[in-house]
Amino acid sequence: AWPIDVAVGEPSRAVADAARRADARMIVMATGRHDVATRLLHGETTLRTVRRAAVPVLAVADAPLRWPPRVIVAATDFSPASLLASRAALDLLAVGGTL
Repeated sequence: AWPIDVAVGEPSRAVADAARRADARMIVMATGRHDVATRLLHGETTLRTVRRAAVPVLAVADAPLRWPPRVIVAATDFSPASLLASRAALDLLAVGGTL
């Protein structure tokens, strides 16, 4: 069984803080299905976590996931951060896959 930690507070801050304390190298989160009003009033926890975390956040949609992916699309503006993201995508890619 996995240990379970319960945190009280703003979710994105709690997740980012937990990752820092655990010296995690990545955060994995599901993307939720929210209507427009919910997004406008409360925002998206996964997106806020991406902005707050010091490590990469893998956002997984609520659809079947085939692992490892054979095709990955990496958006880039050629900044150092986007180049690092593209290199990380290569590490996740299936052998013979396309980036």
